[in-house]
Amino acid sequence: MSPSLFSLPPEILTQCMEYLDYWSLLQCTKVCRAFKNVVNGSLALQYKTELAMDSMEDGESSHLLNAERLERLRELRRAWANLDWKEFTSIPFSGECSAYELVAGVFVKMFLGRDFSSTRLPSSTRPTVHQVVFPDQDMLVKDFAMDPSQDLLAMLVDDASPPSYTTNRILTMHLRSLSTLNDHPEAEVPRINISIRPGEMWANLVGVCTIQVAQDSLALFIRQPIKESHLYIWNWKTGKLLINHDDHGDLPRGVYHFGFVTWNTYILTTTSSPGYIYLVQISEELKYRTIVVLQLPEIVDNVHIDAAITHSGAITASAIDGELFIASPERRIHTFTVTYAFLDPAREAATYTLFVPNEAFLQYISDYEDRSKNLLCYLLWENWGPRHTRMLPNEGTFNWMRYAYGEKVVCPAIPGRNVLQVLDFNVYPSRPRPPTTCPFSRGRIITGPTTLDRAHIFKQKVQTCLPFYSTSREMAKEYSGFMIDEQRIIALKVHD
Repeated sequence: MSPSLFSLPPEILTQCMEYLDYWSLLQCTKVCRAFKNVVNGSLALQYKTELAMDSMEDGESSHLLNAERLERLRELRRAWANLDWKEFTSIPFSGECSAYELVAGVFVKMFLGRDFSSTRLPSSTRPTVHQVVFPDQDMLVKDFAMDPSQDLLAMLVDDASPPSYTTNRILTMHLRSLSTLNDHPEAEVPRINISIRPGEMWANLVGVCTIQVAQDSLALFIRQPIKESHLYIWNWKTGKLLINHDDHGDLPRGVYHFGFVTWNTYILTTTSSPGYIYLVQISEELKYRTIVVLQLPEIVDNVHIDAAITHSGAITASAIDGELFIASPERRIHTFTVTYAFLDPAREAATYTLFVPNEAFLQYISDYEDRSKNLLCYLLWENWGPRHTRMLPNEGTFNWMRYAYGEKVVCPAIPGRNVLQVLDFNVYPSRPRPPTTCPFSRGRIITGPTTLDRAHIFKQKVQTCLPFYSTSREMAKEYSGFMIDEQRIIALKVHD
């Protein structure tokens, strides 16, 4: 009789299966009862499967036994399913805020380079609040971004010169250590200068600036009124400029916002009717190449898109100390908040949020690779949107960024309602979800389609069906807005 896998001792079979990814492990459970018993009988294999299905990766939990890691993972899942937090901590902040950031449990705020403070928020492994106030930087800081896992703080500083139609404005990107504010030791060029040429209408003034970090990539997007915007992407460690979209028409017409998909792939939104999402890849030989252009729902003639903001969770290089789990960079949700305005100024604008899973963009990248990287794909809304997205009307306004983390989104605060709502898009009907083991759940799964009537905006009814969990909880008082990360919901209350 020829040998087979079933002749191996169970412990050897278990060790062999530890080399499989979670999807292969799930397939093994469907092959036969013996394989299913091996997977279900191993805490290591259960943990590997449930961790991946919760869209997470190991942080600092590798030192724990499998039983404890699995229990902590399931406890975190139970808490999110019920919005059942362990404790409530109130943290006062003083002074004005012109720029802020929340990444990996670290909240940093400043006011024009002054009143600069960094706060390590409490967690299940670090219950205390740690706050550091840095001295006045004496610089006009327009915006900043950070990655605590790399101890990186990137600050954009304006030269503060008066408006000019004849001279360039110089912006400087300072690459600092988040813990010391000294030049970052891994940055070969700790100060990167950007020269902005003057335009015909706004001279050399700079519009809205957005900085984002994705592992080694650092992006600066500048949205200018009237004239074309700017996009620069560097490798922040080497100082090499990877992308330079200037105001000579390199960017799509009506470009409005920017966001990373991976460290070398990004999306651009445009307000050109009816609105588009461009997926672009950084290419060594071509500098950049557009992979796919995705059309938004068609709109009627007397409506135009006033804003198209994209947002998703930060892409950190790794976990920081004390984090047991981190969101998988591949499994994130992208939000596109689109404001539709009428030509008639007496009519009130309408805002909708479109939710797109990162996996959809990764699939377009994979399809592009299969097409030998030589054919741009243009997709009408009906060929991609209804199946792969969910579009919902906005009840409130996202006044604070960092409202998305992983595949979860915390909804904006609604004036007059003390309700917290979280949408979780980690729902895949084709994949069995690990048990939540919750005695009860405040949430409900939404699998049926959402249909938006035309409302004098869309040419046709808009129907989308990306499934999600919706969980709500009544709060003790009203808040100004909410932010979210893996272990926390941050409720913000602004006082006069």
